[in-house]
Amino acid sequence: MKHTIEVTKTAHYYYNPAKGNAKGIVIALHGYAQLAGEFIEEFSELSTFGYDVYAPEALSTFYNKLRKPVANWMTTHEREDEIRDYVNFLNKFIEAIKLKHTDLPIYLVGFSQGVSTLLRWYAESNIVANEVHLIAGSIPEEITATNLEKTTDKYFYYFGTYDRLVKKEQADIYWHQLKKLAASAEYISFEGRHEVPKKLLAHFCSM
Repeated sequence: MKHTIEVTKTAHYYYNPAKGNAKGIVIALHGYAQLAGEFIEEFSELSTFGYDVYAPEALSTFYNKLRKPVANWMTTHEREDEIRDYVNFLNKFIEAIKLKHTDLPIYLVGFSQGVSTLLRWYAESNIVANEVHLIAGSIPEEITATNLEKTTDKYFYYFGTYDRLVKKEQADIYWHQLKKLAASAEYISFEGRHEVPKKLLAHFCSM
């Protein structure tokens, strides 16, 4: 007979401070088999444009085919426990961030597996982000429009025309799912692969 017990685990996140006075907070969730310390470098130029950038790292780590340590947010094994664990982690993480930055607008970015992770967390959190940016990831089936009833947020879904991991047909399905959940959602295609698009970075730099 299976039993469960909750334990304390040390979680990690990375931070690139804004150069000068900060005008906003960007929280970026990495994808499957990535590390937050490397992923945050994708957003390095945003610090120059006045953003504090944070990248929390998934709790589960493993070795990839090159024997390099990487992380993922969840698997299907003990699925509900893993979701609850990362939601609890991200809630504690954002509480600490908000204590440090009391009045700055929040922008959320999810990449690949980080898309579903971000939406599950955001649906249960009490924060309201100014914008939510989702890149080439799936929309959780259990999320409803009621879960995402936030007052000021805008949603953006990005898809690379040369993405080999998420096919165009899949991206279209995810986009229509998101559109049902958030009327303000906008679809943005870019010429690229399974990656953080330059269009996203340019969006922040132009604000």
